[in-house]
Formats: sequence, structure tokens, C-alpha cells
Amino acid sequence: MNFTITYRARRIYEAYEGWLEPGQTVLDVGCGNGVVGAMLADRFKCRVTGTDILDYVKTGLSFVQLTDGGDLPFESGSFDTVMLNDMLHHVPRDGQERLLREAL
Repeated sequence: MNFTITYRARRIYEAYEGWLEPGQTVLDVGCGNGVVGAMLADRFKCRVTGTDILDYVKTGLSFVQLTDGGDLPFESGSFDTVMLNDMLHHVPRDGQERLLREAL
């Protein structure tokens, strides 16, 4: 993995220090290649599931593809924590608030 990807991922997972606990379930919305989610799962011993519009995952991260409508394909309350790292700008402006409400 190149330096930029791992450096960026490390900076993101450092921001979660003190927020994630072992055994928690975490949803990584817009997980991309899965590097951040995999690092979080390893570092914090939590269960991370990634979701994105396409499957770009290059790690062993559990993955569920988003539907065309962009709705999160999970029941309410399925996760202890939902992350949206560096991804909201990829969602059309009129869908951003809806996605944030659904993540909550």
C-alpha cells in the first residue's frame, strides 16, 4: 500500500481514539478501498462493515453494496457507530441531509 493511503488512514483512525470500543459494530459509509475500516477493526477490535456504491474493497473488510437510490441497506439500530469519512461531498447536495438522518 502506498504511503499516502496508509498515512491518511492512520490520521482518520487516530481521530476515533476514545470513541470506539472493542466489540462495537461500526458501519463505514463510503468505505472506498476499505483500508480505514480494516485499520479501525484491527486497532479497536471492533466489527466494521463497509458500504459504497461500488465494491472497491482491497482488504478483508465485510462489504455490502449500496442500492442505486443510495439508501443504507441495513435495519435501524444495526450498528453502534456509523462513519462517513471523506465521502459526503460525493453525495448530491439534496441527498446529504437524508443520508445523515438515516445514518443517525
